[in-house]
Amino acid sequence: MPPTRLLPLLLVGWSLAWSIAADETAWRQYRDAGMVAHRQGNPAEAVKQTELALAEADRFGERDTRFAETVANLAFLYREAGRLEEAERAFVRSLSTWEAIVGDDHGIVGQTLNNLGALYDAQGRFDEAEPIFERAVVIAEKTHGSTHPAVAAVSYNLGRVYQARGRF
Repeated sequence: MPPTRLLPLLLVGWSLAWSIAADETAWRQYRDAGMVAHRQGNPAEAVKQTELALAEADRFGERDTRFAETVANLAFLYREAGRLEEAERAFVRSLSTWEAIVGDDHGIVGQTLNNLGALYDAQGRFDEAEPIFERAVVIAEKTHGSTHPAVAAVSYNLGRVYQARGRF
């Protein structure tokens, strides 16, 4: 191919690489600003910045870990702000995203299940929390071994649900 034909292709490739780097920078800035706002006790600003981070992460695609991380962060912020329906949607979206990225039995999937189960538990939705915690325990045991603190934490949450349902 003559060099004159390669130049447009090189320019397109360079501009795409530049665009991806710019998106990454914007995503990090919004994500970090959301984390700072959260640490400073400003939940409204934390949500706003994390929603902006999610808009940037959306450009990477739903099978990108930055997207999954941002949705999970937003779920926590919504939960803390009492926006429970939005928190649930975000936890479910985070779960499906992580499952698509790493598979159904990865440790991060177990952590996400535990977080979703905790949301249901806090709402008194024990019938929904129970199978989620049960699955999280199985994943934690497979990932970490039965004596790991993560297994104990999820098992404790499951035990609370069993107790609330009168199964103890």
